[in-house]
Amino acid sequence: MRPWGVAVLAAAGALALPAPALAVDHVSLFVYPSALSAGQGWRLTATVPAPELVGGRLVGATLTRRFRNGEVEERHALRASTVTPSVSFDGRRGRWNLRNQVGSVLTANMAIRATGAAQPLAQYQQCTGAFAQVPVSLTGTFVLRTGTAFFSTIRRVRLRGLVVFNRAGPVACGQVATACTAATWLSATTPDISASLYATPDARGSIGLTFREQIGGQVGAPAWYHGLTVSGLGPVTGSPPSVDVRVPPSLPLSGGGTFTAGESSETTAGACSVKRVRGTFAGSFQARFAGWGLMTLTLANAEASYNEAR
Repeated sequence: MRPWGVAVLAAAGALALPAPALAVDHVSLFVYPSALSAGQGWRLTATVPAPELVGGRLVGATLTRRFRNGEVEERHALRASTVTPSVSFDGRRGRWNLRNQVGSVLTANMAIRATGAAQPLAQYQQCTGAFAQVPVSLTGTFVLRTGTAFFSTIRRVRLRGLVVFNRAGPVACGQVATACTAATWLSATTPDISASLYATPDARGSIGLTFREQIGGQVGAPAWYHGLTVSGLGPVTGSPPSVDVRVPPSLPLSGGGTFTAGESSETTAGACSVKRVRGTFAGSFQARFAGWGLMTLTLANAEASYNEAR
């Protein structure tokens, strides 16, 4: 399973101006990367896409770094849902207000101001309309409490970002017709969906682990998604009915396991024809994370699939 494939998370709203009014909708906020003091290469980003485009009011903040010549990516992604929209914007000004929405782990109360001219977009997130994007500055209070000694509490009073919005009129969303990009991947998930494995069999393929850490015991509570991906290696060998996944030594991710094929099916996804072989995976992997330490993924005949898109 791709870690979110990476996936975007959101909360949005609209704010009307006095006459003459400029009504905008489908508002999404993306906060540009900013450096962290935790160590070299660490960056903070945040995202609040429009709920109409992703099926819910969600918000995300992510800590990311790339190392070992860019072949290893480590990320800690906080994801949460909100009861009410947290972003308002009228085309030039707005506010990001996340106070008392997702507990104490993340709060934000920042004024949003455009710092440049809005640029039209032909389409956005497989949607067409009168979309535009504008660079913005955010000033106020941003607090992310990681609960770790390594990252501690991250505070900002100024951020930069981008707002995407629909100027006016209808928005139509649907599958964009594009050529198929051939791909092969193997994925496996624990029964409680708290951890997953994703690997590609190419000679320069990759392997990734993702662990979910829910904050609090309530359903729908905020959660951290800890991910470690290593690329530039060939972790997958063989083909169904038996596929091995092994990680070479001396990497921050270790372990191995075997996929055993079961039934297969074919379907379509966009312009691709996808062959999916369902089966089981047995194995164990470990990843060592900054701040959160060592995490282990153990799969014992867990649900898995081997997929080929052509």
